[in-house]
Amino acid sequence: MAANAGQAQARSLPPSKVSSESDKQAVAEHESTGLPAAGDAAAADPAEIKKIIRKIDYRLIPLLAFLYMLTFLDRVNIGNARLWNMERDLGMAGYDYNIAVLVTRVLIGFFEAGMFPGCMFLISAWYRRKEMLSRMAFFLVANDVAGTISGLLGAGLGALDGVGGYSGWSWIFFIEGAITCFAAVLAWFFVPHFPEKATFLQPSEKEWILRRLRADDREFAHEKMARKGVLEALRDWKVLTSGVLYLAVCTTAYAISVFQPTILATFGWSSIKSNLLSAPPRVASAIVSVLCGIWSDRVQRRGIFCLGGFGLSTAGLIIIAVLRDDLRYIGIYFAAIGIYICQPLAIAWT
Repeated sequence: MAANAGQAQARSLPPSKVSSESDKQAVAEHESTGLPAAGDAAAADPAEIKKIIRKIDYRLIPLLAFLYMLTFLDRVNIGNARLWNMERDLGMAGYDYNIAVLVTRVLIGFFEAGMFPGCMFLISAWYRRKEMLSRMAFFLVANDVAGTISGLLGAGLGALDGVGGYSGWSWIFFIEGAITCFAAVLAWFFVPHFPEKATFLQPSEKEWILRRLRADDREFAHEKMARKGVLEALRDWKVLTSGVLYLAVCTTAYAISVFQPTILATFGWSSIKSNLLSAPPRVASAIVSVLCGIWSDRVQRRGIFCLGGFGLSTAGLIIIAVLRDDLRYIGIYFAAIGIYICQPLAIAWT
């Protein structure tokens, strides 16, 4: 949904305003770049197309994924901190923990809620629709990386218990929060702008990217993002269905991310072991989700992958709920892999 809205806005961008000097430079460049100085974007050399897209990939996706990883880390680290006697130290009982999670999540949402749709908007401003899913899959691997790092950091930082007079769970919040704040400042300077303002592309490349995007969806070529367009989107059954689908994905994904360390602790494992063994399922889900995203983009099929992911995740949740401990750990693998296959699909499939 966010990607579709962002893409529509990207299509409405006016033609890049290149100065006459830049126009001359673009004409001079097109022979060396293999790109047409004007006209149909399809006339470009396929090798040059691949080269430019890779340049965008390397400049945009890793940086956005890193920033999103930090925001996701902020959301799930409470599950790791909980294993280090956080509730006992704070005198929590009954529903105190649940209320505390609710309050802190509201605050995190207030400051970080714009991060995800903003990233989707920016990605959709650079890529054509059929290229979106594989990029989103790479971007959303940040979730799995955050889940993996959260477990490892939880084990390491929790071991600082007593250092400086602070509990281990306090150090988890101190260190991870400081990293996020520092990265936010750097992001202001390093996150790329829209194609027409990109400093890492030549003028002819910027012009070609804009022509390519408009050619991908001429329906939005002269349409501006207005209230009417927003209302039309809210009445579109495809948009609403996509929203419900993504709600289902997020409900399961966050349940796994936040409560996985707690579930592992019920196996009788120590805090360090529970944190460490929360990492492997996320590594597996990262690999599978990227492979499925690439495969889905190649065959241009979404539904079959989404159906398979939901089925695998459902099977995993059933295993976690009803079987013994050693098999429940396998269920965590199934649940994590299945739901993170679906996440990029739920966003790109509109």
